[in-house]
Amino acid sequence: MNRENLISSYIQNVYEEIQEEAKPDPVPTAGLGSKTITNVPEQEEQPVQQEKAGSILSRFLDGFKDYMRGDDDELQTTKTVRKENAAREANLEGVSILDLSLANPDGAVDGLINIPTKITKPEVMIDDKKLQSKIMETLSTITRDDPLDIDTNDADGGAAIDKKVVGGLMSRPIDPKSFIDSFVDKIGDLESKEDHIDHLGIKTLGYGVLPATAKTYGFDPDSEKYKDRRVLAKDVYQKMYNEADKKYPDVFKGLTDTKKINVFSMYINTGSLPNGLVTALSKDTPDFDAAKDSLASVVLGSPRNDDNTRKKDKDGKIIYTSSKGLSKRRAQEYNGLMMGDKDFKPVKTISVGGTREKPSFIWKDADGNEIHKYTPSVSGNDKVYQGLDKSNSMDDIEI
Repeated sequence: MNRENLISSYIQNVYEEIQEEAKPDPVPTAGLGSKTITNVPEQEEQPVQQEKAGSILSRFLDGFKDYMRGDDDELQTTKTVRKENAAREANLEGVSILDLSLANPDGAVDGLINIPTKITKPEVMIDDKKLQSKIMETLSTITRDDPLDIDTNDADGGAAIDKKVVGGLMSRPIDPKSFIDSFVDKIGDLESKEDHIDHLGIKTLGYGVLPATAKTYGFDPDSEKYKDRRVLAKDVYQKMYNEADKKYPDVFKGLTDTKKINVFSMYINTGSLPNGLVTALSKDTPDFDAAKDSLASVVLGSPRNDDNTRKKDKDGKIIYTSSKGLSKRRAQEYNGLMMGDKDFKPVKTISVGGTREKPSFIWKDADGNEIHKYTPSVSGNDKVYQGLDKSNSMDDIEI
């Protein structure tokens, strides 16, 4: 007999027996005519009070939800008591009518009733990694954009290590294997898992690793081991993350993996973190909103020659250009850092103001209100700024 039939067949039988024991014992009292009063037993022998139909149904449904599962899902013990004591014991144990029904499928046997005692449930082990995965899947809502392969430098035009920009990093949920495994997988999805030459002429290995960067960190991209570019990327990014974490411990210690990805992607871009970002994120309570000034400034790229060297002008100065695509990525990173702030209005549009020679990047919310504005520039006698990159138009772009 299945559980549904068991419940429907015997619940009434057991309930009627318990209710019979719970009925008050009417005792005639002189001088009160046809009225009766209830015989009051000793304190420990007080019977269960009559239940209203609605209450019985409510308790039945609550219990039913817990019991409609496999027989071995929970462990249950019982104690056997005399029928006359069943009401009191059931009340003390706090058992429901359904509990009694399951414990007494044949009703009272030889004047005895089984009373379920406290149910001992197996210890529930929480899979924190699976929980994290679900949380990340819920939080990761920013739409992926098409990657724009531009090597960037800091806003002051200082010397920068050749690194690849990572775009759209908040577009996929984080796989809770390890931070680096997840980071590498994201880059493989967003950049490319194969070696390629980007539109600026930069030779790039699979998973966004530059050959010069791999060699800087002691890895030979031409070795047999690193024919699997994912293995190379994992080793390179692990060293870079260890370096970043050691250099900026107060920044990374307070970040979730979701927020950490945005900050680490900038580190890979520039080889360092802007001072304003470090200050904002090193506080006891990181100031993610204040970090936008530094984030917005990392929009410079250096075009390359066929031999992968940086282009220079006629005076021998290194050429830098700015990109609204990089401004969009910085805005996405800012959105990712601000995620969870109930008052935050995310950046939805990047507008280009000014002229091609001196553009400004304006971040706007969904209502068209300005959130932030940045006008790029370059300092240093060995550098020259040539305005908006030739691959860019002056049109708005959406996030």
